[in-house]
Order: sequence, then structure tokens, then C-alpha cells
Amino acid sequence: MNIDEFGERIVEDFYNESFIKSIVDLFKVEKYKKELMSLEGFGEKSVTNLLVSIENSKSNSLEKLLFASGIRYVGKKTAKIFSIHYNDLYSLKRANYDELKNINDVGDVIA
Repeated sequence: MNIDEFGERIVEDFYNESFIKSIVDLFKVEKYKKELMSLEGFGEKSVTNLLVSIENSKSNSLEKLLFASGIRYVGKKTAKIFSIHYNDLYSLKRANYDELKNINDVGDVIA
């Protein structure tokens, strides 16, 4: 999802502290700003930078979001194909098997 300042160690820390339990929680982490600053290695500047990076990631393309989500069998090429055929994640989510199967380069497994 291309979030600066957000590496594996931070994910683990946030998970262990129950700030996040799923990827969706990442976009709600701002409510824990004071608690985040109490973690080792986090000061006001680093927390602010992280929150800005999270906010900026919300404007990533559908292609980047799909690829970064780690969906099985959806690599860069398939993410690009889906982003050409669908304007947003909600449209893709509503697509049924037959609709997906009719897209060139999308087979049974991916559909």
C-alpha cells in the first residue's frame, strides 16, 4: 500500500498493542495518537509522519491497492487488468464469477 514509515516491526507493534487487528484498522489508527507516542521509538514527529503517510495512501490507485492487498493469484498484471475494468474496489467487489471470467487474462482460479 506504499505507506512510508510503516514497516513490519511497526505492524507487529501495533498488532500487539491492539491498535490494529485487520488492514481496515490501519486507517483508524489516528484515534490512538497519544498511545502511539508512548511506544518505544515513537515521538510526536514520527507519529505525525506515519499518520500523514497513511492519509496519503488513501489516494493510491485501485491497481496499487489490489496488488498490495496480497490477494492470492493477483499480481501486478491482474491488478492492472482489474483497475482497467473497474473504477473502484466496490465495483470489483460486486462483480460475479461470470463477469470476471469474461475479462481477458482472468481465468477460473482468479475469478
